[in-house]
Amino acid sequence: MRAPYGYKKSPENKHKLIPDEHAPIVQRMYRMAMEGKSCGVIANILKKESIPTPGAYLRDKDGILRKDERVKYPYDWIQSTVRDVLMKEVYIGNIVSLRYTSKSFKDKRLVQRPEEDWIKVENTHEPLIDEETFYTVQKRISIKRPKYKPNPENIFRGLLFCGECGSSLVYKRENCKTGTAKYNCNLHVHRGKKYCTTHTVKAEDLKTIVTGDINHHILLSKKDKNAYIQQLVCQSDSKLNGEKILYQKEMNKISQRLDELNVLLQSMYEDKVFKRISEERYSSMSSNFEKEETELKERYNEIKTKLSQYTQQNKSAKDFADLIEQYTPIKELDEILLNTLIKKIIVH
Repeated sequence: MRAPYGYKKSPENKHKLIPDEHAPIVQRMYRMAMEGKSCGVIANILKKESIPTPGAYLRDKDGILRKDERVKYPYDWIQSTVRDVLMKEVYIGNIVSLRYTSKSFKDKRLVQRPEEDWIKVENTHEPLIDEETFYTVQKRISIKRPKYKPNPENIFRGLLFCGECGSSLVYKRENCKTGTAKYNCNLHVHRGKKYCTTHTVKAEDLKTIVTGDINHHILLSKKDKNAYIQQLVCQSDSKLNGEKILYQKEMNKISQRLDELNVLLQSMYEDKVFKRISEERYSSMSSNFEKEETELKERYNEIKTKLSQYTQQNKSAKDFADLIEQYTPIKELDEILLNTLIKKIIVH
């Protein structure tokens, strides 16, 4: 198996990855993404600097990555190539396998498997990127970028959402003498008051509120970090306990129904074997039951994933406390800081 760009196989252990001479390029790509550069912009920078693409290399028998002179356009970085590098968990030390499978025995075209069927092994090798940077970059590259040049004043891009309809809030500078910058509900702007109410927030007011809130968290963390972590956990638990109870009840009902379906299908099969029901009747009924079984299993896995995310809350509280402890009270916000510390801001 070929080692990912930025890694090579260890001479002592062919099953272990170690950073190679291209690791600094990967790290630089993540830094540029954290600075707000899009995948297309990063690709253009690498292309102008004549940095060879991952496809411009081949792995020799000795395990060394060498430039492949047969490649016609060795510096032709494109948006999708950059995006592929920025989305790989291998760069935080994880190996993810079985992401794709062929359509069938005859059709060898690859299709992506459901994420719950992937196999992930964590901490298998030295990471090039820390987890906070990696997941912040995932959030940033998932934001749909405007085709025109992004407005540097819009530092809250992709973070603001309407508390009434759930739509994103869009940046707008009023056509008046003061030129006041505001954020408006996107649904209201494009569809009108029938779809959502007229509400806005001034950009400067928003900056003041968020700056104050971040500094409040910084001071709490520095005053008593353990007490601060416990406060975060309690706040999280109070919001999620109700949902967790409902999800657990639903899982129990699904498990009970799956057991019932298993008994029914076995009983029906016996009825078919002993001619107590016709083949057509069996096919019709079993098809309905099997469809219900598939839907229930999918829902069960979906809930299981959500509950596992709730279990992560305690670790997330400590991670956030460790992260914010690194900061001193801030005076000026920027896009990198906001995307590092904040997942979402809901404006009512």
